[in-house]
Amino acid sequence: MVCALLCFLLIDEYLYGQGGFLALTGQASQEAQIVSKVTRAPALAATSDLIAFGSSYVRSGLAGQPFWDRQLIPFNFGISGGSSLTAYFALKRIEPILAQRRTKPWLVLEIKVEALERADNTLWAEYPQYLGIVRSRRERLAEAPVLWRHFRAYGMLSPFISSIVLPSGLYRSHAVQLLQRPSALDGYFYGMEDASGFAPLYGVPRPDQFGTAPYTAPIDMGRFVAPKIHEIRAFLAMARRLECPVALYSSPSPYGPRDATIYDRLFATLQQEFPNVAILRTSDYGLVKSDFDGGGHPNLAGSDKLSEMLIRKLDVRGAPDTYDSRLGSTFEVLAPPPTTDWALAQGVRPVSPTVIEFDGSATSLVLGKLPPFLVQPGREYVIEVRTDITAGELFVTAAWNRRGTGPLVERSVSTAQAAVSGPSRVVLRMVPRHSRLTISIVDHAASVGPGPSRGRLEILRFWGDRHKDDADSDIRVVQ
Repeated sequence: MVCALLCFLLIDEYLYGQGGFLALTGQASQEAQIVSKVTRAPALAATSDLIAFGSSYVRSGLAGQPFWDRQLIPFNFGISGGSSLTAYFALKRIEPILAQRRTKPWLVLEIKVEALERADNTLWAEYPQYLGIVRSRRERLAEAPVLWRHFRAYGMLSPFISSIVLPSGLYRSHAVQLLQRPSALDGYFYGMEDASGFAPLYGVPRPDQFGTAPYTAPIDMGRFVAPKIHEIRAFLAMARRLECPVALYSSPSPYGPRDATIYDRLFATLQQEFPNVAILRTSDYGLVKSDFDGGGHPNLAGSDKLSEMLIRKLDVRGAPDTYDSRLGSTFEVLAPPPTTDWALAQGVRPVSPTVIEFDGSATSLVLGKLPPFLVQPGREYVIEVRTDITAGELFVTAAWNRRGTGPLVERSVSTAQAAVSGPSRVVLRMVPRHSRLTISIVDHAASVGPGPSRGRLEILRFWGDRHKDDADSDIRVVQ
């Protein structure tokens, strides 16, 4: 019996504690999204000018590009399904690094009514998010009072207790999925993220959507889940100890500004204890219905506007004179060669060192192939591309050989969805397993119909995420 229990615990430690499940199955799970983000967090926290916490309305609602355009470094710490509990532990993950910084970043905390309001379900209980971010039994026990109050409010004390004893029980939800299709988790959970942690969305709503706002008047405090308000206070108290400025960020909504005042009572209550927090209401955002997708999340256009609004409203200035050195400390910055050095198909022409143009007359499906890159195997890389496709569909493809000589492994992203809204951007994230990687631009429309693609494409950046344990890590805390 003792041996069987020991074996069970060792398997649990391998699957959960040592990351065995993620190594065996891939990145397309809630846990994998969180673990990847937490792993990247120390490098980004050491240099960022602004760090945003919240749900998918932050993760897919605050774009990185407006910050990079202004030589600012953003960290989008938004997590799908995350709210106050996730944000509290996310800030704890980077607390020691922020404590070392003399120049403090803005901390932006999303306030979302659906996540805070009492409900008869566990949709916003944050259970998988908690297991993704609180990885040790020691911390789960140390934070037991916070966690006990939280999960008791959702009727989830039994799963919480189970998570302390056997956290790998989380994987039961994937059993049928993996048995039916072993490669089911070979991808990314709710989209690939750019270098800042932003996962773009591209859709637009139907004309009949978002007509009547579900909330328009200030919400009474009694309608909120009390432990979640406690967690917001704990977040603000930690930020105050760190001397970081904080903005409470009303979750963006296609009903704004009709719902601009719904958090006023909550804001007033919190400002009694934390008078210096900034308040951002939906009436500050200047968004219209076309800035959202059909699910109510900001699309790429809306996300760009929201990031620009934050920079303006919070007067985020950064330190342009140290931008390049901070960037090099945060990422492995790979410089794509000029387009004149690419292998371009006939009918494709270089417009600038970073832009190619194709008019539908290309003689090959591969419009362009970059010279091979040398990368760190096992490191997570991201390619960000700006597109203006007037016809057709491209695939941006990264390829490497498994173990150097084995079968070719490819990761691709399509421009099709992004092209719905005209000029756009797409993201390709990957973890190559070999040091030699090639990037190609493939005309998918020419191979499957309706015909050759036309437009322009620009590679904005190709960066690798630095981790504090990397052999070449040069993470430096901004002073």
